[in-house]
Amino acid sequence: MKKKNNLFDKLCSMFIFLSMSIMVILVFGNALLRYLFNSGFPQSEELARYFFIWVSFLGAIIALKNNQHVGATFFIDKISGRKKIFVQIIGELLILIALIVVTWGGIQFFEITAVSESPATGMPFGVISILIVITPIAMGIYTIVNLIRVIRLIKEET
Repeated sequence: MKKKNNLFDKLCSMFIFLSMSIMVILVFGNALLRYLFNSGFPQSEELARYFFIWVSFLGAIIALKNNQHVGATFFIDKISGRKKIFVQIIGELLILIALIVVTWGGIQFFEITAVSESPATGMPFGVISILIVITPIAMGIYTIVNLIRVIRLIKEET
């Protein structure tokens, strides 16, 4: 599981790096074309937007996995022992419920938008709307792994 996890992290990180690089090239190149030649590449803005959306969603997955999301931990930091573990379990279960709801809505949204085409590139909107399915599923896997880790803490205490 750990090798698959590391492979997924590396693939996400490489895709984020490549996407950011392509975004910079597209935006800078288009600005240069407009400034120097009074013309541009109209698809570059839309492609850069698509890459930005992918970077944001994949970054959210990696942030959840590394526990780097913004969180209000002032309450959970003040408690300890079994109470803390209990609160963490409830929190993970609430996250799972929210992710299930988002996945369900994402599937419905994908079904509606998958065949619609974007105006500049003609790409299907499904390229973006599939992220509303992929992201909560990946986050759900990490949340389940984290939930198992927290449950193991209970077993270690007893």
